[in-house]
Amino acid sequence: MMVSVETVLLRGKRRMEQWFRSPWVRIAAWGLGAFLGALVLAAGAVQGKPQPIALGLTAAVPELYCIPAALGSALGFQLFWGSAGWQGVTWSVCALALRIGLDTWYHGDQRAGHLAAGTACLVSAVGLIFQLWLGDNTTVGMYILRILIGAGSVWLFTRCMVGRSGVARYLAFGTGVLTLAGVRSPGWCNLGLLAAGVLAGAEALPAAAMAGLGLDLAGITQASMTAALCLSAFFRLLPMKSPWRRMLAPGCACLTVMVLDGSVEFPYLVPVAVGGVLGAMLPWSLDPLSRHTGTGAAQVQLEQLARTMGTLQREMLDLSPPEIDENAVADRVRINACGTCSAREHCPEKDKITSEIFRDPFRVECRKPGRLLAELRRGREQLRWMHADRVRQGEYRAVLLQQYGFLADTLRTMADRLPGGGVTAQARFRLQVSSRSRKKEASDGDRCTAFPGPGVRYFVLLCDGMGTGLGAAQAAEDASALLRRLLRGGVPAQHALGCLHAQLTLGSRAGAVTVDLAEIRLDTGQVSLYKWGAAPSYLIRRGRAEKIGTAAPPPGFGETRETAARLSLCRGEVLVLISDGVELGQAPAWAEQASQMPAGELAERILRQSAGEDDATAAVIRLLPTSVVP
Repeated sequence: MMVSVETVLLRGKRRMEQWFRSPWVRIAAWGLGAFLGALVLAAGAVQGKPQPIALGLTAAVPELYCIPAALGSALGFQLFWGSAGWQGVTWSVCALALRIGLDTWYHGDQRAGHLAAGTACLVSAVGLIFQLWLGDNTTVGMYILRILIGAGSVWLFTRCMVGRSGVARYLAFGTGVLTLAGVRSPGWCNLGLLAAGVLAGAEALPAAAMAGLGLDLAGITQASMTAALCLSAFFRLLPMKSPWRRMLAPGCACLTVMVLDGSVEFPYLVPVAVGGVLGAMLPWSLDPLSRHTGTGAAQVQLEQLARTMGTLQREMLDLSPPEIDENAVADRVRINACGTCSAREHCPEKDKITSEIFRDPFRVECRKPGRLLAELRRGREQLRWMHADRVRQGEYRAVLLQQYGFLADTLRTMADRLPGGGVTAQARFRLQVSSRSRKKEASDGDRCTAFPGPGVRYFVLLCDGMGTGLGAAQAAEDASALLRRLLRGGVPAQHALGCLHAQLTLGSRAGAVTVDLAEIRLDTGQVSLYKWGAAPSYLIRRGRAEKIGTAAPPPGFGETRETAARLSLCRGEVLVLISDGVELGQAPAWAEQASQMPAGELAERILRQSAGEDDATAAVIRLLPTSVVP
């Protein structure tokens, strides 16, 4: 059987993809990358003095990989600097200890700030020890520079790991060129010069300028490489075909600056020219901002639409419905009651039939009270229906105003989430969730589901249809499906719950379902728990169960709102969501058993200890630290 070359390549590609999907392969790849990256960064120097640039990578990589990063930086300082690198080895060991210590106590954004401050302190302390007791002759200016570079490298690599900051990427390009230039190699194959040429040839002007600054700090050439690589941008304006402009611009600009400076160094000119050719041949752009430019128009349109929704909301707030005309109803009562009366032309009592008669019917002394009382009952019934309709219209109006506000806020949020409009967080925890249900009829009225949201958000949703049977099951399924669609689409949790409330209100299905919604952030371990008419939840920590939530009306009733609680699961706490069929008196027993059993077994134990007559569901949520990078 003949097999084409294309088929063989496709099979090989599939095997490689399956191989790289293995978590152990990914762990090994990340570990090797952290080790080699820190090894190269240890070569970074300013005025021939080693700098603590590699400490930033040790602080920025995920937990599992800080150890190979610290080992790589220690080996690099010893390999590139010999006896002068012992201070760098000390930096690496102290940075690893600092990272492990701070990871135990801090998470999220405050962790990055503490790491930067701690790195600055350890660089200053180690430098002071080497100056006072080990005879290091570092100047005061270099001592201060090392402190600033240590803290700045932590900020730089942290931003590059978790965010999309163009400025951080440009600075990272310059830092990479600085460190590659410090790797000992002949001038004609200097890696720093080659990388700078690639950046200039790829039309990433700010990155090329930072690369030139890195070369000048490394002190490789006598001519100013910052001026040369910035000048390459003007050489791309020459009347030549586009590929040739990009290929020749870095080499020509570098040669021009060297000639003007009076020191033409051909061994250093060659790698810049070769790098320019390679950069021009790249099929993608190295400019971190270039991929975001197409979203600017969409962001403006979303913001304009959000303002329009806000304007509609304000205009509707200014509108007030007309008042109920009770005098018109009283006139109809007078016409129907007195229309066939023989004394209607000269009766002095008929003028007393006004809107006041509905509150004081005995103010009129009628000769034929039977007919008047019958019409008065009809008028009162009509007014009662008119007032009820007015109240219902007010509820509909309030729901519509909420929807305008929700839509405006959601559009603003989506505009901010467009590429370049925010920072992408990195998951530091993995979710462990398990639920168990007990049915009293063939159809279960409880629906529990867990699903991922945008970014590092994860949701656990428990909807309890009121009652039992097929109707309760259908109500819970409809509410769960609506909330899943909204939350997966990026709608904030408060707005999604408001949409469910509006649907139940407009559909005259108030109280058909209760909602428990846990919004979990996998980067910080923080949980926002939203409850609307649901049974209390329990937070289990240190062997104790803390009750969360109180009794409240379910969604669909007038001006009722959900309640929200903020809590943390980053230190091994357990969150238990339950429906109405679970007995709450056994909560202390759950707390004692929570730390000794998996989530599924704990949920099953909770149901076994409850013997209610309603459908019952228990969902157990726990966060565990993750070492696998998503």
